[in-house]
Amino acid sequence: MPLPTTAQIVDIELGGKTRQMYFSFRAWKSLEVNPLRVEEVTAFLQGLDAEKAARWVLAGIQGHQALVKRLAEQDGKTPPLAEGWDLDRVLDLLDVNAFGAIVTALGAAAEKVEPGPEPGNV
Repeated sequence: MPLPTTAQIVDIELGGKTRQMYFSFRAWKSLEVNPLRVEEVTAFLQGLDAEKAARWVLAGIQGHQALVKRLAEQDGKTPPLAEGWDLDRVLDLLDVNAFGAIVTALGAAAEKVEPGPEPGNV
């Protein structure tokens, strides 16, 4: 589970099923995190708990559903029905294994992040 990302579809196992997440800028915006600012991502990851992890998963799932809908509409097709997701549903399905995988992956990704130039300083 290579996490986090701003451009790729990521699989996560929740409730015994693989769910797909997509971290578009819309998903990050819902978390009030700018993925281009290392300090904002780092602040979000500090003190990661079940609710923060669930918010992160929810943002990715909703981002994937929005992407699938948008692509279907662009192709002139009927979008597939989207599952109803909310924070409580994610918390119900988030187990120790999924949370552990998220913590491990986010921690590893945070260690690899190198600060880039600030916008306007390029």
